[in-house]
Order: sequence, then C-alpha cells, then structure tokens
Amino acid sequence: MYLLTTCASCAAPLGSKRAKQCSRCKTRYCSATCQRDHWARGHQSLCKKIKKAGDAETYHANEKYKVAVAVAVAACAEDTKGQTCYICKEAIQRVNEEGLVSGHCACRGPAGFVHVGCLVHQSVTLIHDEAMDKSVAATKNAAYRKLGPKWRRLWFNCPRCKGEYCGDVQIALGWSCWCSHRLNQRDEMVNQEAYSIFARISVRALALRLFAKKHFEEARALYLALLNSVPPGTLTMDTGSTEASLEREETIGDMDKLAICHGKLGRADDELTARKLVHHATRSLFGRRATYATAIKLASVLLDQHYVHDALELLSDICPDVAGDLGFDHHLTVELFHLLCRARWMHHFYGREGYRDDLREAVTELLGLLGLNLTWEVSQPIRNTLRLALTHQLDWSLEDLNLDPSELEAIISAGLFRG
Repeated sequence: MYLLTTCASCAAPLGSKRAKQCSRCKTRYCSATCQRDHWARGHQSLCKKIKKAGDAETYHANEKYKVAVAVAVAACAEDTKGQTCYICKEAIQRVNEEGLVSGHCACRGPAGFVHVGCLVHQSVTLIHDEAMDKSVAATKNAAYRKLGPKWRRLWFNCPRCKGEYCGDVQIALGWSCWCSHRLNQRDEMVNQEAYSIFARISVRALALRLFAKKHFEEARALYLALLNSVPPGTLTMDTGSTEASLEREETIGDMDKLAICHGKLGRADDELTARKLVHHATRSLFGRRATYATAIKLASVLLDQHYVHDALELLSDICPDVAGDLGFDHHLTVELFHLLCRARWMHHFYGREGYRDDLREAVTELLGLLGLNLTWEVSQPIRNTLRLALTHQLDWSLEDLNLDPSELEAIISAGLFRG
C-alpha cells in the first residue's frame, strides 16, 4: 500500500498502477521524464536522506510525525514544566530530544506525562514480538482475530487508563504506526499476512483521526490509498464470508469519507463521482432498502451542483419505496421527500410544460411534511424550502395553488408568504 498517491514531480495521480521509481529511495513518478526533472530540481540532494529513513513512504510519515509531535509538545509546554516521563523517567527524551505531552488520555497527575517517542518504542517492541509468532495461521481471518484487536489497543489506547488517545498525540502515533509497518514489512522473520492486515487498520485509523481534526487534504490522500489497495471485485462479488462482508462495508465507509473530504476541499466533480459510487455499490451489495441514507447524500450533492434533472429522477424513483418501507413519519422518509420537493421547485425554473404542477405538488407536499410532529431542527429546513417556493418562481400567484382556506391561512399566519 502506498500513501503517496501522486507523482513527486507533477502531482499526477498514480492510482494503483505500477509506477516508475527512484532505484535508491523508491520515490514514485508517473514517467521517466518526471523522474529526470525532479532529480534536476533538487531530489538529488534529498535522495540519500530519504533512503536512510527507509524509503519515500517512511520518510514522508516521519516528517508528518515530527510535525504532529512538535505541535503536541508546544501545546503542553506550560503544563509539563518540571515533570518527567513515566516510561523513561526523563524530562527530555535522550534519543529524539522530544519534550513531554499531557492531556492525551484519561490519566491524571504524573501518570499522564510521557514522551510520544517512548509510547512509540513501547508499541513497536511489543508488536514486533507478536508479529514474529509463526503460530498465527497465514490467513487474513486468523491474523486479524489474534493480532488485530491487540495491535489496535497498543497503538491507539493508553496502557494505563485504557482510554483512547486524542489530539495531536493520536495523529503522531498514527504516522509512527505506519512507519513501523513499512520497516517491518521488509523483515522476513515477521508474519507478513498479519502485517498486511495491520497496514489497513493503521491507515484507516490515522485517516479517521485526521478527518476528525479537519485535516481533510491529508485524510483524502489516505482514503485514496486505501481504495487503491482494494482487490479487484471487492465491491462486485459477494462470497458470503464474514471477512468479505466486513471488507466491503469498510471500503464503502472509506468511499463515503473520501466524498466528504472532496466536498470540504471544493472538489465538486470528485465529490459527485464518489457519492455515485457509494450509492451504486450499496445498492448492488445490500439491496434497495440499504440505499435510503446514501440517496439523501447523493441527491443533496446533485442539487447543490444544479444537476436538478438527475436528482429529480433519483428521488422520484426512491421516494415511493421509502414511504412504503419505513412509513411517512420516519426521518429518512421526511428528508427524502423534502429533497424531492426542493428538486421539483428547482426544476420548474426550466419552464417546461406543466411547471406549475411541479410547484403545486412541491408546496402541497411541504405543507404535508410540516403537518407531522417534527422537531425544530428537522422542520426549519422544510420551512425555508417552502418559503422559497412561495416567493421565488417563474410566473404564478398564491391563488394558483387552489389551497384549502385552512392551508392558505396557515401559510400566511406563519409568515411563509409575503405577496
């Protein structure tokens, strides 16, 4: 698995294809031309340094680790004055000259002061001993069952309070976890099948932590790496095994997070593509009833990007099913019908024949939704859409709706129409 998914020279996506590499440090390129250009622009001076770290992936992760540790130490500088690490009993770590951190778990008092480097060394030592155990069968199921949960705890949970690490300490440990995997991957003595499982665990855990800290660019790169490493056919073949089902669910979850990262970074086309993939994969693997939540996300993106006809087609197809399956007052049903009304209102601006019927249906259904026992958080977006439908349109008036007097009075008294 590669976390550096773009050409080091021109930043072109490399995907899962076999890329051109620097023979010494394994930096990847899209072509020999880019490799020569990168060498001339400064790679020559860095190549040996990268090789000394292990390879380009390890060097990159080490640099990210150092940044995260520096941020964490700086944030804890006042709290850690005069304290010592509970592992090495030193104020400054001798190897890396790191300062102390605190507040990264539920420990209190002296028990919470530690060097991130000491936590890393402790986890690496224990995991390497486990990985050399040849009694673990060389299958994904056996490796994951025996080592997966334990490795997850070693890297991401405090050994004292058992609480999960948080903040920049968590991110630093995530990068170091990936470095450990890269270095041990070349050790013939360790269980390689177990390490291949742990690679995905470590990258996914790090991606989730970067995502939670709103580091969307870095999280996006990790989710792309995870998806590029998925074996062909994972999302199209149902073998019936528990392991395969878990892998499919995790892959779809990665695609969903990737779509969010694309949206946060303003990559509209990539976000839409990812949303479509999530929706179609969910439908093909888990059936129609599993797609209601993914349809909401896809329709929202389609409407935000003004693919109104596509959104209307999707929602018109799925809304009758969700009402029958879940009931009209279910929160997914309410959200899907709200989006359908919004799509009809937006679609009427195209001025097709019968556009007034679109508006009439939208307003009538929005009034029906507001008649349900909804919370303020749910009803407010619906009221906003109804207000837009009543005040922004091509050519009509409130009388064109042929509403009942009670409905008309409700609209006016609620201040939803000022005509």
